[in-house]
Amino acid sequence: MIDKGKDDGRFTQEERRRPGFGNVYITYFDGQTPLAQPPAPPTRVFARAADIFLSTSRNNGTTYESRVKVNDDPGDTSHVFPSVQVNKRSQVFVTWIDRRVDRPANRLNDTYGDISNNQGRMFGGDVRITDVSTDWFTREDARPDYGDYNSSEVINFETFVSIWADGRFPEGSGQVTPPPNPPRRRATPDTLFAIFDDGSGGDDDDDN
Repeated sequence: MIDKGKDDGRFTQEERRRPGFGNVYITYFDGQTPLAQPPAPPTRVFARAADIFLSTSRNNGTTYESRVKVNDDPGDTSHVFPSVQVNKRSQVFVTWIDRRVDRPANRLNDTYGDISNNQGRMFGGDVRITDVSTDWFTREDARPDYGDYNSSEVINFETFVSIWADGRFPEGSGQVTPPPNPPRRRATPDTLFAIFDDGSGGDDDDDN
């Protein structure tokens, strides 16, 4: 994502002078487990610990500063599929899939978001966006699957929106962690969205 001010096709002198204008932001998730590590029995799968990072270039993509960790929890659960947006006030929004509420099993997913008010140098407190935790043990024919639908957007050059897929429908189908190797259920990845509210009331402080 590139900070293009109002992103309306017209770059005013006021926009060009604003701190952050022209910055390039890249978000990604970085696994904590080396790929060479063999799967551990009895699950026979790789550990899925991962964190969300943001890299920022302030010179048209020529070089990037040291990456900044976005998720603020210190655990070893999965944080994946991030998306980044920037608004006309140079606020940077990152949203992603997060499993911190299911630390023992690392199966139940929620969507989280966070905002940086200083052009990606630091983030405030993570905000849980979803009100229901769901897993990915759903219909086998539901493809593309979770993550393929994840995105974000900006409304009126200012308000952030998070877009994701989860398995909450039909109700109750994706809220309980199943036993190992469960049968596929009726739930389907449905696409949802939410307008992000970090509770800061529009402050321009460095934290939320």
